[in-house]
Amino acid sequence: MRSPALVVFSLFLLHAPAVPAVNLNHLPRLDDLTHQSLFDNVNILLADRQAEDGQFEFKPGKAEFGPGDESRASALAQIVKEYSKALKKAFPKLHVVADAHTDAGGTPEAIHKLTIARAKTVCRALRANGVRLRCVPVGAGASLPIVSPEVTEEDRQANRRVMVQLAK
Repeated sequence: MRSPALVVFSLFLLHAPAVPAVNLNHLPRLDDLTHQSLFDNVNILLADRQAEDGQFEFKPGKAEFGPGDESRASALAQIVKEYSKALKKAFPKLHVVADAHTDAGGTPEAIHKLTIARAKTVCRALRANGVRLRCVPVGAGASLPIVSPEVTEEDRQANRRVMVQLAK
């Protein structure tokens, strides 16, 4: 004799709408989700966005944005704004760091002054795009080149960059 619950459940299954199959290849891997904090994931998003959009392209020797830099700042600001409220609760001292680097042309003092000015330009652009977190400009100068030695203008341009990340 069948139990009434089994009969009802069987009838439910027969009349339930079909559920589409789930493509497991499109789901995030559980180990990827558990090994990264939201803070780390946001910094990964920022790094990926900067890699995709390209670096800020300052005019040589100046702290003025080149073409496309306003949209680069806007895209980064959107990411920061989307996650900063949740992160600010966990990290009350959460802030943005604009870490500026440049090519090796010039004296160390001039290079440091230029990278600070470029980092401040990025901080101003983030604020103009609605970022309310404190933005700390950092001038790393030419101490961490991507390309060394700098032979071509492309090499020098690769070293002129401002990296935007969150810090606790």
